[in-house]
Amino acid sequence: MAGLKFVVFILVLMDQLFKLWAYNVTAMTDFNIIPGVFRISYVENYGAAFNLFTGSRWLLIGVTGVLLLIIGYLIFGKKITDETLLSGLSMILAGGLSNLIDRILRGYVVDCLDFTQLINFPVFNFADVCVVMGAAMLIYYVLIEEPKKKKKAAAAVEEQGN
Repeated sequence: MAGLKFVVFILVLMDQLFKLWAYNVTAMTDFNIIPGVFRISYVENYGAAFNLFTGSRWLLIGVTGVLLLIIGYLIFGKKITDETLLSGLSMILAGGLSNLIDRILRGYVVDCLDFTQLINFPVFNFADVCVVMGAAMLIYYVLIEEPKKKKKAAAAVEEQGN
């Protein structure tokens, strides 16, 4: 468990430092990484994903806080042993926690990864990437790994019966 706490801490730290760097680098102008494709921009997001619930800071803080407490309990309070499930939940926890820090300290979330020159998609941040990757891992676990485990357990029970 200490390892998971460290990973969550490192992911939060990485996101917070990257946002700070992005603010300092892009204070005057955007920083092009791949011209016409990807740049670092500084955007203040006062809502949630895709600017939903804009202006609902305290609602977003409350809902996020409750969800993070539940996820934290699942990770550290339960005896979950599946690595995919633990990794997915840890990534969601880290991303959610870092964005929650922004909301509490700044009143908005800093977004800075900008592909808008290439595709019509909102600017996002590393914490958002963590949340999406964690959610993808949970979907994989629920749709692929869990059914395999159930099938394997059922086969073992059937084999014992014969």
